[in-house]
Amino acid sequence: MSKHAKFAAVFSLLLLVSLLSPRPGRAESPLSLVLENQTYFYDLEHSNIDHIDRGFTLIGDLFKPHFRYDIKPGLRIEAGALLDIPFGSDDRVDQVEPVISVHYGFAPHWLLTAGTLDRDHPLHDAFFDDVLHYTDPIEQGFQIKGVGSHFRQDTWIDWELNETADRREKFSVGNYSQAKWNGFMADAQVYWVHLGGQQNSQPCCFNNLSLGFGTGYTYRPKTKGGILDEIGFTVHYLYNADFPTDFPTAREDGIATKIFTRMWDVYFYALAWNGGSQDFNSAQGDSLRPGVPLAKGDPIYKADDFQEVGFIKTWRLADEVTLDLGARGQYIDDMVGGVFLFNFTWSPSIALFEDYFASRPARAR
Repeated sequence: MSKHAKFAAVFSLLLLVSLLSPRPGRAESPLSLVLENQTYFYDLEHSNIDHIDRGFTLIGDLFKPHFRYDIKPGLRIEAGALLDIPFGSDDRVDQVEPVISVHYGFAPHWLLTAGTLDRDHPLHDAFFDDVLHYTDPIEQGFQIKGVGSHFRQDTWIDWELNETADRREKFSVGNYSQAKWNGFMADAQVYWVHLGGQQNSQPCCFNNLSLGFGTGYTYRPKTKGGILDEIGFTVHYLYNADFPTDFPTAREDGIATKIFTRMWDVYFYALAWNGGSQDFNSAQGDSLRPGVPLAKGDPIYKADDFQEVGFIKTWRLADEVTLDLGARGQYIDDMVGGVFLFNFTWSPSIALFEDYFASRPARAR
């Protein structure tokens, strides 16, 4: 089936289900259709620093229509597809990825997911580049997440490639743990990307490991409604190692310091990085794909040092519609660069078959 045919089939199915829904609204129905959509613009302005990174512009749309069924409190199934639609491309649909997951709230503040993961991981940008939100929006595997007043936890495995007779396996494992109390926080981060396998380890296995440890403090005024919402700082020690079994290990580390504030509901920050080299997020990676790193962090951290200032503002236009606008200015190797982003997100939820579920006995729902 062609990409255009897949695109048409998905829309036809959604239209049919929407028409069969007797009263699309917000009644007590465990089944709903969620039309999650994000139109984005991401522009990286990097010139004359090709040894570190090259600029690019991404403009497109991520459309994730899916059905959501609440089996019982704490247990939910989601099934649908994600359509990656780059603007200006000959193929209107670049790729179609399945979205299917089971979410189980096994304890207060804790969620176990099997299938399509929540890929908004809180890893540092040096380990997990924010542009992956647009270029690699789907992860499949297992995930445990926890969010509480004094902690935050995210542990997952993303299975990217199965091993076959002519292809090596590839997977990544990540963990983020944060403890916080009275404005103070401490966190630990691990991210491991593996390419190899038992049958197809030649020419060798490749691994990239990232480790991070950080601390910080955030002050929030007790009086609400003023100009200042919060102000604080973080300091992170970041380490990255690229170690193919038959090649020299490339390793590097550095310190990232950030100060931030939220004023007038706008998030402002300044970041300074000291350390790094071509061995941080090394591109030696897989010798069969020269120049393609296993590391997934922002390549800017290859620089010995750089400074960055930026802001991001989010407008909530309606309950299910938001608009994000952000910009960053960067000073790298005596050169000036920048990042500009724009996101328009809407995710209406349509309750389906409300009359049918309302007529069922309560114990069957």
